[in-house]
Amino acid sequence: MSLFVRYRWFVLAGGITLAFAAVSLTARQGQSLTAITDVGYLVLTLVAAVAMLRLAWRAQGADRRFWALMASGCILWLPSQAGWVSYEVVRHVTPPYPWFLNVFLFLHLIPMIAAVGLRPHRIGPGQKFRAGTVDFLLLLGWWMFLYAFVAFPPQYISVNVPEYVRNYGALYMVESGVLTLVLGIAARRASPGWKLVYLNLMVASTFYAVGSQGLNLAVFSGKYYTGSFYDVPLVASASWMAMSSKRSSGSGPVCNFSLRLWPSSSSIEIKDWPASFSTA
Repeated sequence: MSLFVRYRWFVLAGGITLAFAAVSLTARQGQSLTAITDVGYLVLTLVAAVAMLRLAWRAQGADRRFWALMASGCILWLPSQAGWVSYEVVRHVTPPYPWFLNVFLFLHLIPMIAAVGLRPHRIGPGQKFRAGTVDFLLLLGWWMFLYAFVAFPPQYISVNVPEYVRNYGALYMVESGVLTLVLGIAARRASPGWKLVYLNLMVASTFYAVGSQGLNLAVFSGKYYTGSFYDVPLVASASWMAMSSKRSSGSGPVCNFSLRLWPSSSSIEIKDWPASFSTA
């Protein structure tokens, strides 16, 4: 198998990103550029969600829960982008700011953090994982408390846009950083199959963390328009995540590859992932 065939999905992701960057730099601001950006970003996110749902359907045990949680994160990612399409492409009006669908952007990272917390790469044959509903609810409750305490008051109670931008941006950066960090930690001791999965998702998460902060600041300062260069890291993130999922889907279940590399007589103790790992 040639290198191009093996990495064709990543070549495609890079090609999509470069093509969009070229369009962003050369095309004029207008409805055509807005439609290409909003619809394209929505389609890429939908592709990632469908690919991950497919992986969850084919997998078993902890692998299935991992991909199901990752897919849940992508599904929660969709409402915000669908809202942009509704406002800008269908109704031709500027979305309100603060954006009321930002809560979905905040929520969509929580299932992804929880997915990495399952550590499916450490579940060998005959072993069981202990993370369950309570762990996920604790994680969800912790992050929602932070959102309600930090971002909700300036957004709805005493509306203060500069304070909201500062608070939400800082909190979202921390949350994005936590996802990137736990993916990096998981990749360190994972088998080759899972290491590739974690590293690719970490690359996508890094693009997203940097791009979302830049876009948020650009919106507040009045420099942003849909299709501007601020959208390039977000398109790169969605493309890389979608194509990473497609590659995993096309190469067979990740769990089978990782289990072949795991000693069948492994006596490693599987410990609970602390519910407080989100504060790392």
